[in-house]
Amino acid sequence: NAEDSLSAAKNELSSYEAALSALGSDEKNQDKKNSLAKLILDKKKDVKSQEKQLENLKKELEKLNKSKEKLEEEKSKLEKTKTELDEKVKQFCQEETKAKLEAYNKAKENTNTVKKSELEKANNELKTAKDSVKEIYEKILKAKNNEIMLKYSSSEGAQKIVDVAQAELAKGVHENNGNNDSPDIRRYKHGAVNNAQWCAYFSSYCCEQAGHKPFTYTGSSQSIKNEAIGAGCYAYKNTGYTPKPGDLAIWTKTSATGHVGVVEKVYSDGSFDTIEGNSSDRVKRNHYASQSAVGSTFNGFVKMSEWVA
Repeated sequence: NAEDSLSAAKNELSSYEAALSALGSDEKNQDKKNSLAKLILDKKKDVKSQEKQLENLKKELEKLNKSKEKLEEEKSKLEKTKTELDEKVKQFCQEETKAKLEAYNKAKENTNTVKKSELEKANNELKTAKDSVKEIYEKILKAKNNEIMLKYSSSEGAQKIVDVAQAELAKGVHENNGNNDSPDIRRYKHGAVNNAQWCAYFSSYCCEQAGHKPFTYTGSSQSIKNEAIGAGCYAYKNTGYTPKPGDLAIWTKTSATGHVGVVEKVYSDGSFDTIEGNSSDRVKRNHYASQSAVGSTFNGFVKMSEWVA
């Protein structure tokens, strides 16, 4: 029911907050803390929405109960009046009195029929309201389950990631004065206004818009690489793996810094094209003659073609 769903949402919020608290102040956990902070913000909005819906339902239920109580009070008054009239009939057995009593009883019977109908209508409306709220929460839970499942499976294929990247390339997205910011770049950062590097945000955005979310939405290319390694979906350069469209090319400068781009096309001679965010301050297509020619910091590929298969 609505209260159970709200309780579950609050428990989930508490678990996120506890996880965020457990990360402490270590800067190495900043990406995870940022992801958890966003989850907590979304969950708080969800809890607030559920609380408001539950409050509205309780108000409607209270209103219906008051209507029911009023009808029952009227019924009680009518029954009391009948009892009093019955007593009078016993005392004054006159034909005129009996006729009036019969007329009254008939009118009362008609009134009771109307009141009963109104009460049944109120109860039916209450049941409909409860069923509607139940249906809403079932849809919310189903939507959240579908969102979670998108992290593990998809039927679109990694090519969809390339389609999104090509669409962004066609827009001519670039920075304003080299400050890692512009209206489109803020879109990649989920609305954030800052001067953080944005290549990983761009790749995260392409995967998200394609319906593929196997890794945490992040501004860190190395975080993407580490999650891929943990999932068994990472191939180091020159180990025999041939990249596929939709895979992510990873550069590693330090354990915490690097670069990432979307593999767009792979050629028979081993060369390949990428679409990269924050390449020369813009979304840019680059061509590399081979895995060895990408540069000394090139590390390997996130096998999105397998991860979202």
